[in-house]
Amino acid sequence: MDDCIKRTYLSASALKAFAKSPNHYIQYVMGATETTPAMTFGSAFHCYVLEPEEFNKRYAVSPLCDRRTKEGKMLYAKFVEASEGLEVLTAQDYALILEMDKAISEHKPAFKLLGSCNQFEQLKDGKIADVNFKGIADGMGDGFIVDLKTCQDASPEAFERTAYNSFYHEQAAAYMELFGADRFYWIAIEKNPPYNVAVYMQSQEAFFKAQHRLKSLIQQWDEWDGKPMSYSDNVFMLNLPKWAK
Repeated sequence: MDDCIKRTYLSASALKAFAKSPNHYIQYVMGATETTPAMTFGSAFHCYVLEPEEFNKRYAVSPLCDRRTKEGKMLYAKFVEASEGLEVLTAQDYALILEMDKAISEHKPAFKLLGSCNQFEQLKDGKIADVNFKGIADGMGDGFIVDLKTCQDASPEAFERTAYNSFYHEQAAAYMELFGADRFYWIAIEKNPPYNVAVYMQSQEAFFKAQHRLKSLIQQWDEWDGKPMSYSDNVFMLNLPKWAK
């Protein structure tokens, strides 16, 4: 079996892709997923909040200047030279990061959680259901893990749907086992004014259900032969959606 098709280990992101279909997993492993501006922004925001001392080592903020003018061209040329090897952010994105960071610092539960963390961006290798698994925890404290999520809507109703549809609970269950934590929190921060912040804790019911699905998916992945496969080789019976009934 070609190792570049099926790795010798799993991650939450890889398993999320596999849960969609084996072909989605292959696409993920082969790196066919394009990095979007939203993904770049999310990484920069995480760095600024969780590892502020690393931010200027990784990112450069493009100056506001009119590049049609001589002065603007000179200013931008100096910036390009000085920012070689760094990921470039627009001034607008940087301003947004500052606003969102301020909102988190003013939200007492979120600020307290981050302040209670003693480790950030921690990589862990281990086994889940006898399969090699890798994960990176945003923040870790005494018995808990914190995951920082940017979103459009951090309200309970919206974030509940997002967490269910986006594999958040399965990732939480995996990380709790991998890192040996007994609590998992999400800090959700909206990317639009007024930059509302909300903190959520995974319930026991959600954990047990997610843990069961996690182990089932890992087993399916472990038994999969690594060959391309769509959603199913069977013919589906198409019914009306539940809401139409």
